[in-house]
Formats: sequence, structure tokens, C-alpha cells
Amino acid sequence: QTLKYKNELKDVNIIWGIKLDNNKRRWEYYVYGWNPLYDNDIYNIVRNTNNYFSDYKFTKLLKVFFNNDKSIDYRNCNKLFHDFNKLKIVHAISFDISEENITDKTINFYTYSTDVDTAAIPMTTYGYCMNLDDGSIDFASYMYTHKITDNTFIPFYRNFIKKYNCSFESVFEKNYYDSSLYVALIDKFKTNEIGIYYHCIDIHNFIHFLNKFKYKREFIEMVKYNKNRFSSFSFEIAINYKIIDGEIKNIRTGFYGIF
Repeated sequence: QTLKYKNELKDVNIIWGIKLDNNKRRWEYYVYGWNPLYDNDIYNIVRNTNNYFSDYKFTKLLKVFFNNDKSIDYRNCNKLFHDFNKLKIVHAISFDISEENITDKTINFYTYSTDVDTAAIPMTTYGYCMNLDDGSIDFASYMYTHKITDNTFIPFYRNFIKKYNCSFESVFEKNYYDSSLYVALIDKFKTNEIGIYYHCIDIHNFIHFLNKFKYKREFIEMVKYNKNRFSSFSFEIAINYKIIDGEIKNIRTGFYGIF
């Protein structure tokens, strides 16, 4: 399916992900306005607010990911997107797809503000949800990205997590952090969810993650068998928590690759 999307979208850049949610898998695709495969310093690339999404036709994306679903008003969606994009500078769009190959009709936009301070640490981007049924676009999340060598994430996160009334250690994986080049925090403030994304971890910590969060045994064995081949790869993993009154529940994990 990923090959099909890539062939239809030609030079559009795709990051794919597999999410595990209550033992159910679903796919997630991020489509970018910049090239994550060939740009070595992602941190500097995404600071460049010229890397937005207007180069690509939004209607084309929708028709590919929704398999040309005739129930969608593509003209209206395209108008909504372009009106929004003028103000918010969309640099990535994501689509969730079930294993039954059904695309969720709420899609996500990731944006900068037009007055964003791109020299600031952490680098902040914003998430919006677009509902294709009713045409609404709602502000949904903040994302804070840190480069590990900046040494800014741990003090930032210690202060951030106080509002959830839980300990720093209970929602932080030190071995994944130590293995990473970048780390991102997504704050989904409307649903009391936070997601920690550890970017560019090594194969050993990737296997540890797959075991800890109970991915399919056959898949883990395949990764182990090929770990020497994968030793030069860098992996991105995500752990999402729901936190209410200090009670922490792991609700979802995922891992990502570039194509």
C-alpha cells in the first residue's frame, strides 16, 4: 500500500508509521513539504518556514489516501485548506488508515505561526484537526522538538509534566533518550494526552521497545534476525500516555520510517 501511495504521489515525501492501540494496528502517513530522507539536519530544515505545503495539490493527496471516495466534497476541502494554509503555513499533513484500508476522515495539519521565533529552543509547531465531513478545523496540539545535544529537553519536560501531577520518571524512557538525536513532546491538551517521540534511536533500543510494548513476536524475531543489516538504520518511536489526576495509562505506541 505504501508503494502504491508513493508511486501515485511521485516526488512527495512520505513518512509511514505503524501504531499499536489496544493490540489493534493502524497505519499513519505523514506527507511533508520538505524532504526528510536527504536532509541530514532535520532540526535546521524544519526551522525554515519556507518549507510549507503549498507546492503540492491538496486535492490530489485526498484522492490518493481516500481512494477517490465520491462522498467527499474535494472542492470544498481544497478551499478550506488553502484559506487555512495562507494563515498557518502547513508543513506536514497526516492520514490515519485502518488495517481494513479505511482512511479516517479527520486528518491532521502541522503548522508554524507566521510570527514563529525559529531561533527559539524548543522549536514549537502546532497541530490542527480537519474534519472532512463537516469542514471544521480545530486547534488540537502543541509539539516541542529538541536536539539532544542542546541539553534542553529534560529541564523543559520536568517543568512541563508538573501540570499533570505525576513524576518525571514515570513518563520518560532514559535509555531511549540517551540513544536519540532528537526528542519531541506532543501535548494533546484537549484529551489529556502526551506523546513522547524519540528520533534516531539504535537497533538495540528499537528491539527493546518492540518487546516492552508487546509487538507481534514474528515481527520482533524478523528484526532480531536482521539486526546487523539494520545496525546503520535510525529508528523513530512514539509512546503516548493519557494522564488524568496523576493516573498514567499507556494508550498507544508507534514506530516510523521514511519512504
